[in-house]
Amino acid sequence: MELIDSNNLTDSMKLGEKREEKFSVICNKEKFEISAGRYAELVVTVTGGNAENYKLTLVFEFEVKDRELEWIISSEGIANKKMKIDEISELVIPSKNNPIERMVHIPGGQFTFTIKILTPKSSEYQDHAKISIKLESLRDPTLLNSCSTEITIVATIVALKVQIGKEVEVARDLGNKVKQNKIDYIFSIFVPGETSKLKGYVFVETTQPDRMLSFIKNIKGIKGVVKGEMDISEIMHYMTPRAAVETLQVGNFVELIDGPFKGEKGRIVEIDVANDKIVVELTESLVPIPVTVRAGSVRVIDKE
Repeated sequence: MELIDSNNLTDSMKLGEKREEKFSVICNKEKFEISAGRYAELVVTVTGGNAENYKLTLVFEFEVKDRELEWIISSEGIANKKMKIDEISELVIPSKNNPIERMVHIPGGQFTFTIKILTPKSSEYQDHAKISIKLESLRDPTLLNSCSTEITIVATIVALKVQIGKEVEVARDLGNKVKQNKIDYIFSIFVPGETSKLKGYVFVETTQPDRMLSFIKNIKGIKGVVKGEMDISEIMHYMTPRAAVETLQVGNFVELIDGPFKGEKGRIVEIDVANDKIVVELTESLVPIPVTVRAGSVRVIDKE
């Protein structure tokens, strides 16, 4: 019988020895752009590796204006009652910036858990945090991998329900409050144009939506804050003024408010959309006179 030198065996062939497997750690998002007081939910997927215990480390890098605000960190999916492993539930303060370490059991194959980061309600515009998720084998520290994500505080849009017809007045009062109190978490206030079908709303751009109730206190004409937030792109089509010609129809009775025929009344008989012009037949003269004017130089008195 031929003897085989055990020194020539590969690791996977040696009797009783477990083959070491490399593993990957993947974060589902590289960056979050959210407002203050909101969650960033990071899904972490571990693929490969042996079924064994690992050291999980969360490392933070902050670029924030207030380094004493608390960031709340929690997890879902790493608890293991049999091994007495609890979920993460800790506070991280940028001025101290201590990493979070926890032993976790990875069963091998594919394993997924979630890290939740709750941003402080008083975070300011462009506050930034980078979070690195590191896994290291407790059996062999050379087996390690990581992924990371970044969080940036941005402004969001909050809708206010107001009395119809009071939109501009409410926006003006809110704007005055911002100036008088030097409020730095309100960036802009929008009112849909007069031709918009969206009536009874005022939109506020803010980094701190949770402070909206206190912000609108004592402002007349506001019915309440609409639940939820939106991106500015969702409302811009309400803010963009329509061309005057788009609001007119043939047959509308109008009054000329500009030009040599100012004060005259007539009926629209033709619309030139391409050139933003209309033909108005003046009705108050003895003989109806058609005149061509800019669409913006009339106001509708009545619709046919």
